[in-house]
Amino acid sequence: MLRKHLIRGAVGFSSLYVLYKSIPVSMAGAVVFVLFGILDKKEHKKARDADLTDRFLDFLICLEPVLNSSGAFPGLFAEAAADYRGIHGGDSMCKYLEDAVKGFRMNNATSDVLYEMACGIDIEDAHMFAASISACERNGGNLVEITRRTTGILSGKIHIKRNIEVMISGRRFEQKVITAMPIALVMVFSVTAGSYLAPLYSSFAGRLAMSAAGLMFLAQWYFCKRIAEIGI
Repeated sequence: MLRKHLIRGAVGFSSLYVLYKSIPVSMAGAVVFVLFGILDKKEHKKARDADLTDRFLDFLICLEPVLNSSGAFPGLFAEAAADYRGIHGGDSMCKYLEDAVKGFRMNNATSDVLYEMACGIDIEDAHMFAASISACERNGGNLVEITRRTTGILSGKIHIKRNIEVMISGRRFEQKVITAMPIALVMVFSVTAGSYLAPLYSSFAGRLAMSAAGLMFLAQWYFCKRIAEIGI
């Protein structure tokens, strides 16, 4: 996370320095970029959800073969949770799994335990998993069989998400390159033809022109980012 904030600060400083050739303005821009990254709750939640989705898939992979053995669902769930902890150690998912196992040991209803776990993890796939198990328990279905089928469906869904992320990662890289190219060109001209760009930094009209260019760069970054995003 610190590395990401340092990169944001460096991008903000270099971009504004190219536009204004002013160290105070560039430093202020770097601070704004870093604060924006720190306060961007949507980005933090997106990163958290992506991490927990991957970990939830890993747990489903541990749970799926366990369901082939005989036994009650709480015991099978606890066995899968132990397997997951043995493979991944005490990561962020283990806390939710351990709380669920404790709930089962206290003889709480399966639907209640899984609902609390899903609320803690707070990702769509965990809520779907809990809802399907709750419906099965409420209607008196075969809990283990329904869990096996649900696990297979959710695993396939998460794998599709991963494949789509791989497919659009190239587009996101292109978006970053396209956004950086105008700044890079201005930087090259500043070094190779500084006198040609000097009026842009020494006159009021030039400052306005560079400010307009900065707004255009920002708009370009925003629209390219929206185009590269995809909801699954």
